[in-house]
Amino acid sequence: KAIIADLNFDEIRMRELALIENIQREDLNAMELANSYQELIAVHDITHEELSRIVHKSRSQITNTMRLLALSEYVQNSLVQNKITQGHAKILVGLDEKKQRVMVDTIVGQKLSVRDVERLIQGRKKQLQTDSKKSTDKYIIESKNRAKIGDSLPFKHKIKQSSVEIVLPNEDELMKFISFLEKR
Repeated sequence: KAIIADLNFDEIRMRELALIENIQREDLNAMELANSYQELIAVHDITHEELSRIVHKSRSQITNTMRLLALSEYVQNSLVQNKITQGHAKILVGLDEKKQRVMVDTIVGQKLSVRDVERLIQGRKKQLQTDSKKSTDKYIIESKNRAKIGDSLPFKHKIKQSSVEIVLPNEDELMKFISFLEKR
C-alpha cells in the first residue's frame, strides 16, 4: 500500500524529509548517517540538541556519530567497508592521520577488540605524557642549575647534559679552584 499526498513543499523541506527518512533506515552505515546529520544541521542551522529531537536520537549519539567526519579518509573507508567498527573509529578521532592509518592496520591485522584499542591508545598517551614530563622536568632542573652554577662559580665553565666542565687553563687557576673548594 502507498499513500499519495499532494503536498506543496519547497526544495529544502523535501530534502529535509528525505534525509530524515534516510536516517530512519536501519541499513545506513555510520558515515552515511554522519553526513546526513551534518547536512541537516547545515541546511537548517540547528544544534545537535534540536536535531536529536527531530530524528529521535540522543544528542550524544548524534555528536559521537558526527565526530567520525573528523577521521581520515582511510579510516572512513575502512569503516564503510566494515574492516573496523564504529566503536574502533570513535577511539581514533584524536589521532593524527598517520597514527590513524597505523591503528586501523593494527586493528585489522591483529583483530583487536575496541577494548584492546582503548588500552593500546591509553598506554601510548601515558607514555607520551611521561616522556614529555621527563623532558620538561629535565629542562627545568637544567635551567635552575645553570643559574646557580653561573652565580656561584667564578671560573670559566661549560654545562653539558649531565656534567659541568670547569676550564682551568693553568696551574694558577687550578690553585684558585682548590682554594675556592676549601672555603666551601
